[in-house]
Amino acid sequence: DLGGKRAQLNPVKGATLGITVTKTQGKMVVTQVLAGSSAAKAGITTQDEIIAIDNVKVDAESYDKILKKAKPGQQVK
Repeated sequence: DLGGKRAQLNPVKGATLGITVTKTQGKMVVTQVLAGSSAAKAGITTQDEIIAIDNVKVDAESYDKILKKAKPGQQVK
């Protein structure tokens, strides 16, 4: 869950949210937000926890799988 924030997948780089995440104590935590990215525009900041994408709970493995299936330009929440 992006806390009600919506981010559009970056159509230039494929399915990406414009963030870097790391698995910390079993949580997916945002460590970097690319300036001008959809994530930045949606208000996502460092230290935000990504717990779900489109209501699907994520962990390190499922996060990558979900983004690989997503289409560039697709909005997720």
